[in-house]
Amino acid sequence: MKSYGRLAGEFALIVIGVLLALMMESAIQRSDDDNLSRQYTERLIQDLEMDHANLQDQIEFFSQVRDYSNETLSWLRSDLPFNDDVLLASYLAAEIWPFTVLSNTYEDLQNTGNIRLLENMEIRTRLSLYHSTASERALSGWNISQEYRSIIRGIIYPEIQNQIRTACPTTNDDDTEATQFDLCQISLAGNSGLADEFELMRESQTVLRVLSYRVSELDVALRLFEQQAKFAKSLSDLIENN
Repeated sequence: MKSYGRLAGEFALIVIGVLLALMMESAIQRSDDDNLSRQYTERLIQDLEMDHANLQDQIEFFSQVRDYSNETLSWLRSDLPFNDDVLLASYLAAEIWPFTVLSNTYEDLQNTGNIRLLENMEIRTRLSLYHSTASERALSGWNISQEYRSIIRGIIYPEIQNQIRTACPTTNDDDTEATQFDLCQISLAGNSGLADEFELMRESQTVLRVLSYRVSELDVALRLFEQQAKFAKSLSDLIENN
């Protein structure tokens, strides 16, 4: 019959073995969590850096659209004759380019419960605010009404629209970057007859009202894009330096 001392020793060895196994399992889990946390952190930083770059493009794009809108407004309020510059400006004033922030990584963190891996509560809070703000702005301030676009595209002949799109692209081929379409100059063929249409448009208070409102929308959108770009940069820096 085993002595109590020997039994106690064997029991202690079993307990120690279990504790060591648990410690090893915990260490492995911590290592897995650390690796996963690093992966998520790298993805978040990449998303925010891409957002920042995209927002800068949006700012460039809509700054140019606003300039063309103001140029068209100035013509509408003047008695200057219709010409190719007026036609080009009025067309480019109607350009749009949808935008949303990259949210796959953040949604993955939320849906899998891995948001717990971000132990810094400031980062978690600011990430939540960043994406909720972007969602709210996508539903309101980033959307530019298309009423003016419908009016002007209904006046300009499709073949002339095609000429402008070909000669003065507003984004690159895969629609990921804005181009310097503020530098565009073009001599448009086949615009005879449009002078009368544009004179009628100039006499319309509706067009003046719609375009004036569009300019105010662009001013708001540009401020929001600038704010979100700063937010993306500061949040990216916070995560990277954490």
